[in-house]
Amino acid sequence: MAVRTNFQIARLFGIRVGVGVSWFFVLFFFIYVVTKPFHEMLGGSITTAYLVAVASVLGFFASLILHELGHALVARRHGLTVVGIDLWAFGGITRTSGPVEGPGTEFRVAAAGPLVTFAIIVVCIFLGARPNTGFKPYIISAIEKDGKIVVSYSSGQPMATDYVAQEVTHPWVAAVIPKTSLPVVFKEI
Repeated sequence: MAVRTNFQIARLFGIRVGVGVSWFFVLFFFIYVVTKPFHEMLGGSITTAYLVAVASVLGFFASLILHELGHALVARRHGLTVVGIDLWAFGGITRTSGPVEGPGTEFRVAAAGPLVTFAIIVVCIFLGARPNTGFKPYIISAIEKDGKIVVSYSSGQPMATDYVAQEVTHPWVAAVIPKTSLPVVFKEI
């Protein structure tokens, strides 16, 4: 009996998406490698860092699948039979069969994947950090004092070199405070 080297993980738009054995090694290696840096950056528990690492690595592989799906859908639109998408260690391939109509079709199929990747980059940029009105909130401390949790913060005024938006936005900062029955008081420093 032959050893299985490719496993189906999904079927998208009727297209089989499989992963090779090397994909699993890279998946777990990346999770291992990025967990510690995320823990150092985020603080908190190692479990949180681990979950962020898993989400990041799965997001990376999801972007590879979308890239290959771009190739596959354009190939199908031009009459090629899409056999499937296979991912392995650091990349993937869209397997097709059938004759290619000409160099124009071949170019469109080849360009579709990078165009999808470019679209992912644009979406990530627009979902990322945005300019605000220049105010930058900072949490200085969160301590128990006089039977209350006192959260000290600074609003951070805009500097001359800051990029300041013309419209009012709402900058924010999140802090995790363990569950308590004590009242929480906010104090600007």
